[in-house]
Amino acid sequence: MVKVEAVHRPDGARNGPGDFFDLLHYGHDSVAVDLSEPRDRANLREVASRADLILESSRPAGLARAGLVAAELVAEGTSWLSITAQGRNAVAVGYGDDVAVHSGLARIDGPDLLPVGDALADSLTGLASAAAAAKLLLAAQARMIDVSMDAVCRSVSGPVADHTFIERNGRWWVESKSGLHAIRAPRGRVPGGTARPLGADSDRWMQ
Repeated sequence: MVKVEAVHRPDGARNGPGDFFDLLHYGHDSVAVDLSEPRDRANLREVASRADLILESSRPAGLARAGLVAAELVAEGTSWLSITAQGRNAVAVGYGDDVAVHSGLARIDGPDLLPVGDALADSLTGLASAAAAAKLLLAAQARMIDVSMDAVCRSVSGPVADHTFIERNGRWWVESKSGLHAIRAPRGRVPGGTARPLGADSDRWMQ
């Protein structure tokens, strides 16, 4: 897998906890491009044309301006998975909490409107996107799948069955009509190694 970032605007997650970024990107090659340079744009276009699948998490217009037009690459045989806030035809920008609240995954708590979980749109869309990516990689013909964070959240929102949270002997449980269900304690994951520095593999990929 190759992670491509703009050299003047790299992934903001690089500025967060190092272990989290390592969990996401250990084992990935890192390519940094200057999208203002015609040569970098041409090289990026050539790299993209050799990919089995492109994962796009920016607004579609951004990559199109850089010469990566989804319809063209799909026609040439590269599948494309686009992750957006509200679909490729919308101009909205969204993040985990605000998309979740907008799509109904929130509850009223006094004067506040609170998301029912932390950054739910991110995790739910990640699961939906992983399933979509598997379909694309197994498909006989390249195609595009547009994954809207808003649509994913709306697909799981709705009335919540009556339930109660119970603490017993230091453990939490959910009690509902279907019975008593244990809540697993959070378990941290350990990265397999360190993610590559920004642009560490640019020379090998950008000939």
